[in-house]
Amino acid sequence: MLIVGAGGFAKQILPVIDRLGLINEVVFYDDYSNNQTTLIARNFRVIKTETELKEYFSFGDLRFVIGVGGTLNRYTIYQKFCALGAEPFSLIDPLSTISSFEVRIEPSSCILQNVVIEPSSTIGKGCLINLNSLITHDVSIGEFTEISPGVSLLGASKIGKSVFIGAGAVILPKIEIGDNCVIGAGAVVNRSIPAGHRVAGVSAR
Repeated sequence: MLIVGAGGFAKQILPVIDRLGLINEVVFYDDYSNNQTTLIARNFRVIKTETELKEYFSFGDLRFVIGVGGTLNRYTIYQKFCALGAEPFSLIDPLSTISSFEVRIEPSSCILQNVVIEPSSTIGKGCLINLNSLITHDVSIGEFTEISPGVSLLGASKIGKSVFIGAGAVILPKIEIGDNCVIGAGAVVNRSIPAGHRVAGVSAR
Protein backbone atom coordinates (compact mmCIF):
# COMPACT_ATOMS: atom_id res chain seq x y z
CA MET A 1 0.00 0.00 0.00
CA LEU A 2 1.33 3.40 -1.01
CA ILE A 3 1.29 6.42 1.31
CA VAL A 4 1.59 9.59 -0.77
CA GLY A 5 3.73 12.00 1.23
CA ALA A 6 6.53 11.40 3.73
CA GLY A 7 6.45 14.47 5.97
CA GLY A 8 4.84 15.36 9.27
CA PHE A 9 1.32 14.10 8.58
CA ALA A 10 2.68 10.84 7.14
CA LYS A 11 4.47 10.31 10.47
CA GLN A 12 1.22 11.04 12.30
CA ILE A 13 -0.63 8.24 10.50
CA LEU A 14 2.09 5.61 11.08
CA PRO A 15 0.51 4.46 14.39
CA VAL A 16 -2.85 4.10 12.63
CA ILE A 17 -1.26 1.95 9.93
CA ASP A 18 0.41 -0.12 12.64
CA ARG A 19 -2.85 -0.66 14.56
CA LEU A 20 -4.51 -1.81 11.32
CA GLY A 21 -1.77 -4.42 10.83
CA LEU A 22 -0.62 -2.87 7.54
CA ILE A 23 2.81 -1.59 8.56
CA ASN A 24 4.72 -4.30 6.68
CA GLU A 25 2.87 -3.50 3.45
CA VAL A 26 3.63 0.21 3.38
CA VAL A 27 5.74 2.09 0.83
CA PHE A 28 5.93 5.90 0.74
CA TYR A 29 5.98 8.23 -2.25
CA ASP A 30 7.72 11.61 -1.94
CA ASP A 31 8.83 13.50 -5.05
CA TYR A 32 9.01 16.79 -3.15
CA SER A 33 11.43 16.49 -0.23
CA ASN A 34 15.14 15.69 -0.55
CA ASN A 35 15.49 14.97 3.17
CA GLN A 36 16.81 11.43 3.54
CA THR A 37 17.27 11.54 7.33
CA THR A 38 13.64 11.52 8.43
CA LEU A 39 12.05 8.75 10.45
CA ILE A 40 10.23 7.49 7.37
CA ALA A 41 13.28 7.47 5.10
CA ARG A 42 15.25 5.52 7.71
CA ASN A 43 12.62 2.83 8.19
CA PHE A 44 10.62 2.47 4.98
CA ARG A 45 11.10 2.41 1.26
CA VAL A 46 10.48 5.87 -0.22
CA ILE A 47 9.73 6.09 -3.95
CA LYS A 48 11.04 9.34 -5.40
CA THR A 49 10.21 9.28 -9.13
CA GLU A 50 7.24 8.54 -11.36
CA THR A 51 9.26 5.82 -13.08
CA GLU A 52 9.65 4.00 -9.76
CA LEU A 53 6.00 4.67 -9.01
CA LYS A 54 4.78 3.01 -12.21
CA GLU A 55 7.07 0.07 -11.55
CA TYR A 56 5.62 -0.27 -8.04
CA PHE A 57 2.04 -0.27 -9.36
CA SER A 58 2.97 -2.89 -11.96
CA PHE A 59 3.35 -5.43 -9.13
CA GLY A 60 -0.37 -5.20 -8.45
CA ASP A 61 -0.92 -3.33 -5.18
CA LEU A 62 -2.81 -0.26 -6.41
CA ARG A 63 -4.00 1.04 -3.02
CA PHE A 64 -3.00 4.56 -2.02
CA VAL A 65 -3.56 6.74 1.04
CA ILE A 66 -3.21 10.52 0.97
CA GLY A 67 -0.51 11.17 3.55
CA VAL A 68 -0.55 14.99 3.46
CA GLY A 69 -2.80 17.68 4.86
CA GLY A 70 -4.30 20.66 3.05
CA THR A 71 -7.54 20.59 1.12
CA LEU A 72 -5.99 21.48 -2.26
CA ASN A 73 -3.06 19.10 -1.73
CA ARG A 74 -5.40 16.23 -0.99
CA TYR A 75 -7.60 16.98 -4.01
CA THR A 76 -4.60 17.22 -6.34
CA ILE A 77 -3.10 13.95 -5.13
CA TYR A 78 -6.44 12.16 -5.41
CA GLN A 79 -6.91 13.30 -9.01
CA LYS A 80 -3.35 12.44 -10.02
CA PHE A 81 -3.27 8.95 -8.55
CA CYS A 82 -6.75 7.97 -9.70
CA ALA A 83 -5.68 9.01 -13.22
CA LEU A 84 -2.77 6.58 -12.88
CA GLY A 85 -5.24 3.76 -12.17
CA ALA A 86 -4.53 3.62 -8.43
CA GLU A 87 -7.27 2.76 -5.93
CA PRO A 88 -8.10 5.19 -3.09
CA PHE A 89 -8.00 3.58 0.35
CA SER A 90 -9.68 4.98 3.47
CA LEU A 91 -7.54 4.90 6.60
CA ILE A 92 -9.76 4.62 9.70
CA ASP A 93 -8.18 4.27 13.12
CA PRO A 94 -9.64 1.34 15.10
CA LEU A 95 -9.42 3.55 18.21
CA SER A 96 -12.16 5.76 16.77
CA THR A 97 -15.85 5.12 17.38
CA ILE A 98 -17.86 4.94 14.16
CA SER A 99 -21.58 4.25 14.50
CA SER A 100 -22.84 1.20 12.63
CA PHE A 101 -26.09 3.02 11.83
CA GLU A 102 -26.21 4.87 8.49
CA VAL A 103 -22.69 6.26 8.46
CA ARG A 104 -21.20 6.62 4.98
CA ILE A 105 -17.47 7.21 4.56
CA GLU A 106 -16.34 7.81 0.98
CA PRO A 107 -12.99 6.55 -0.43
CA SER A 108 -9.64 8.07 0.49
CA SER A 109 -10.81 9.54 3.78
CA CYS A 110 -8.46 9.57 6.76
CA ILE A 111 -9.95 9.32 10.25
CA LEU A 112 -7.49 9.44 13.13
CA GLN A 113 -7.67 8.21 16.71
CA ASN A 114 -10.45 9.00 19.17
CA VAL A 115 -12.80 10.46 16.58
CA VAL A 116 -16.50 9.85 17.26
CA ILE A 117 -18.94 9.69 14.34
CA GLU A 118 -22.59 9.34 15.28
CA PRO A 119 -25.49 7.86 13.22
CA SER A 120 -26.70 9.19 9.86
CA SER A 121 -23.51 11.08 9.08
CA THR A 122 -21.72 11.31 5.74
CA ILE A 123 -18.00 11.87 5.17
CA GLY A 124 -17.06 12.86 1.61
CA LYS A 125 -14.14 11.42 -0.33
CA GLY A 126 -10.65 12.59 0.51
CA CYS A 127 -11.60 14.08 3.89
CA LEU A 128 -9.21 14.30 6.81
CA ILE A 129 -10.71 14.13 10.30
CA ASN A 130 -8.03 14.65 12.89
CA LEU A 131 -7.84 13.18 16.38
CA ASN A 132 -10.40 13.78 19.15
CA SER A 133 -13.02 15.30 16.84
CA LEU A 134 -16.75 14.78 17.32
CA ILE A 135 -19.16 14.37 14.40
CA THR A 136 -22.67 14.12 15.85
CA HIS A 137 -25.85 12.78 14.24
CA ASP A 138 -26.97 13.76 10.74
CA VAL A 139 -23.84 15.75 9.92
CA SER A 140 -22.60 15.85 6.33
CA ILE A 141 -19.04 16.77 5.34
CA GLY A 142 -18.16 17.56 1.73
CA GLU A 143 -15.23 16.06 -0.13
CA PHE A 144 -11.60 17.05 0.59
CA THR A 145 -12.53 18.91 3.76
CA GLU A 146 -9.98 18.98 6.60
CA ILE A 147 -11.12 18.82 10.21
CA SER A 148 -8.37 19.73 12.70
CA PRO A 149 -7.97 18.12 16.16
CA GLY A 150 -10.71 18.59 18.73
CA VAL A 151 -13.40 19.98 16.42
CA SER A 152 -17.10 19.46 17.23
CA LEU A 153 -19.68 19.36 14.43
CA LEU A 154 -23.09 19.29 16.07
CA GLY A 155 -26.40 17.81 14.97
CA ALA A 156 -27.40 18.18 11.32
CA SER A 157 -24.67 20.69 10.50
CA LYS A 158 -23.62 20.68 6.86
CA ILE A 159 -20.02 21.31 5.80
CA GLY A 160 -19.21 22.00 2.16
CA LYS A 161 -16.34 20.87 -0.06
CA SER A 162 -12.69 21.79 0.55
CA VAL A 163 -13.42 23.47 3.89
CA PHE A 164 -10.69 23.86 6.52
CA ILE A 165 -11.84 23.87 10.16
CA GLY A 166 -9.20 24.86 12.73
CA ALA A 167 -8.43 23.07 15.99
CA GLY A 168 -11.09 23.18 18.69
CA ALA A 169 -13.74 24.91 16.58
CA VAL A 170 -17.40 24.23 17.28
CA ILE A 171 -20.07 24.25 14.57
CA LEU A 172 -23.49 24.52 16.22
CA PRO A 173 -26.51 22.44 15.14
CA LYS A 174 -28.07 22.95 11.71
CA ILE A 175 -25.39 25.41 10.59
CA GLU A 176 -24.29 25.29 6.94
CA ILE A 177 -20.71 26.07 5.91
CA GLY A 178 -20.24 26.75 2.18
CA ASP A 179 -17.51 25.33 -0.05
CA ASN A 180 -13.90 26.56 0.32
CA CYS A 181 -14.43 28.25 3.68
CA VAL A 182 -11.79 28.57 6.42
CA ILE A 183 -12.93 28.40 10.05
CA GLY A 184 -10.35 29.63 12.55
CA ALA A 185 -9.09 27.62 15.51
CA GLY A 186 -11.38 27.85 18.55
CA ALA A 187 -14.19 29.52 16.60
CA VAL A 188 -17.80 29.01 17.62
CA VAL A 189 -19.96 29.17 14.51
CA ASN A 190 -23.59 30.01 15.29
CA ARG A 191 -24.71 31.21 11.86
CA SER A 192 -24.40 29.77 8.37
CA ILE A 193 -21.33 30.86 6.37
CA PRO A 194 -21.47 31.44 2.57
CA ALA A 195 -18.93 29.80 0.27
CA GLY A 196 -15.42 31.21 0.16
CA HIS A 197 -15.49 33.04 3.49
CA ARG A 198 -12.98 33.06 6.36
CA VAL A 199 -14.28 33.42 9.91
CA ALA A 200 -12.82 33.31 13.40
CA GLY A 201 -13.70 34.13 16.99
CA VAL A 202 -16.54 33.63 19.45
CA SER A 203 -19.01 34.12 17.90
CA ALA A 204 -17.31 33.56 14.53
CA ARG A 205 -17.26 36.58 12.18
